[in-house]
This record gives sequence, C-alpha cells and structure tokens, in this order.
Amino acid sequence: RLEGIMNEPAHYVAVIMPAFYFVFWKYVKFKQYKKEMLVILISIILAGSSVGFIGLLLVYFFGRKINFFALLKTIFVSCFVGVLIYSINKDVKIRVDDSIKTLTTFSVQGVNLSTYALLSNLYVSAQNLKDNPLTGTGFGSFPLAHSRYITDIEGIEYMQRGGSDMWQLCKSDSCSLLFRIVGEHGLVGVLILFFFIFNNRKNLNSDKKIISNA
Repeated sequence: RLEGIMNEPAHYVAVIMPAFYFVFWKYVKFKQYKKEMLVILISIILAGSSVGFIGLLLVYFFGRKINFFALLKTIFVSCFVGVLIYSINKDVKIRVDDSIKTLTTFSVQGVNLSTYALLSNLYVSAQNLKDNPLTGTGFGSFPLAHSRYITDIEGIEYMQRGGSDMWQLCKSDSCSLLFRIVGEHGLVGVLILFFFIFNNRKNLNSDKKIISNA
C-alpha cells in the first residue's frame, strides 16, 4: 500500500486530498491538469485507505455543481463504488465489518487498530460531551478525558493484553479534530468553529473558494 513518506496510507491521502480536489475541479471546469489528476487518483487508489475512498466520494460531490440531480447521482455512485471497494479491498472490508461489529455489540474485543482508534475516541468524546455539554472541559483536556472514560469500554482488556499500550491509541489527539473540539469545547465550541468557517468563506473569489473547499 502506498504511503509516501508518511507513517501510514491514511496520512498520505489526508495530505494529498486537497491537491486532488483542486486538479479535479480544474479538470471538470476547464479541462486542465488531466495528467496530474490521474496520477494523484491512482496514488490514492494504491494507498487502499478507507479515508481516501471516502475523500474521493466527497471530492466527486463537492467538486461539481451541486443540485438535486447531482445529489442523487452522487448517492448512486457512492453506493456502487462503496459496494465495489468493500468486495475487492480486504483492508476496507475488515474496517467496515469491525465497525459494524463494534457498534452492534458495544465491544472492541478483536477489532483492528484503525476501528478501535476511531470508535474508542468517539466514545470518549461523546461521554465528555454528555457530562460537559456546553463548554466541554477546555483546551488540552482530551487526554484527561481519555484516561477517565476509556476503561469503561467493553473489551478494552483485549487492547491491554501483554502490557500493550495500544489501548491509548490516539489519546493525545483523539484521532479526529472534530472529536477533540466536541470533547474539549462542547456545543459552544462546535458552533464557533462552523461560524468561523462560514464567516471566512464569504466574499471569496473563484480561486480562493476552490482552495477553501479543498
């Protein structure tokens, strides 16, 4: 799986996805950057990352004129591509199966590390939000919330076996900026975030909107 100079394929696709959005939009609108778009697309496919495939579907949706028919087409394409990738990519299949298993059994026993990192930190963020709904617990407090709630997850001993510290995966950054904002700053923080994004997208010219979307 292609990962470039990153630690793992998901990091690579997260870094390269804005560039792909830019060249995709330029190709759709002006038939420019065709070679660049194809090279980046192939590299994302070779990475085999679930994050990458979800990103491609988002680019396909946001990189075109958005209307009702475009939405229907995107849903159809997303479902078709999703089933196709699930059927032929074992890494994606494992993540999907383990995620469904975890969400239905409420246990992380036996799941892969990617699923564990995502869903365990989602649980911590949700619990911290539940106990501190308005303003969260403040900057830099997610690791403390992680220590407080993580041991409540059923099957956590599976991640602690043999003295492993895998149960602390993504403790410092919550695996997701959104999870961290929700946990550390509550509903007020989320509203401020979206206000910031909306306010800084006003009065942008075409090129700056492309960069903003990317």
